[in-house]
Amino acid sequence: MALAVRFFVLSACALSAMANDVAIEGCSSQARSIWDILKKDVEYDMLRWNLDTKFGSNITCLSSTTTAIEKGKLEVGQRVTYLENGENRTIYQEYLVDATDNKTMETTRYTSLPHARYTFDFVGENCAVVKVTDVNGLDSTASKRSDGKAQEKYYTLWVKHSDVRQPEECCEKYFKAKCSGTTQEVYDPNKCNTGS
Repeated sequence: MALAVRFFVLSACALSAMANDVAIEGCSSQARSIWDILKKDVEYDMLRWNLDTKFGSNITCLSSTTTAIEKGKLEVGQRVTYLENGENRTIYQEYLVDATDNKTMETTRYTSLPHARYTFDFVGENCAVVKVTDVNGLDSTASKRSDGKAQEKYYTLWVKHSDVRQPEECCEKYFKAKCSGTTQEVYDPNKCNTGS
């Protein structure tokens, strides 16, 4: 699998966490348990991201559906579907939720690539803003890039498939407030049909 796919898909399976206390005007900072948000067979679509354009520019229509939940073991299974250069792709990922904060999840060593870690910075009723903190051992929060510039923090905006045309305003505000650099639309509901 190409590095672009690995990096882009890294945030695909991460839809489970609770909200951070975030000061976004007009938005509640009510914390939610990941187990209140994550539901089996519920699909989320990645609307936007601010990842470096060299990663995943040929990927669109990215969706993630929870296929298994083992709350007692803190395990989550996800099916990720996307188009790469117009071809349908599907991968399956397994994650462990960090019990100390219930807002970070990481792929297990048994899962297919990419291996990644995600932190859910903000979770609304039908959406989540997810920070990509690691992919295949490359910490995306490092202070410097290879060109010497400050490293951007990478974020993705996910919306429940049934509400993809109406993401919560608070998620949109949070995504805009946290993102640096250029954002890219990934899931266009007028062009993508994931079968849900």
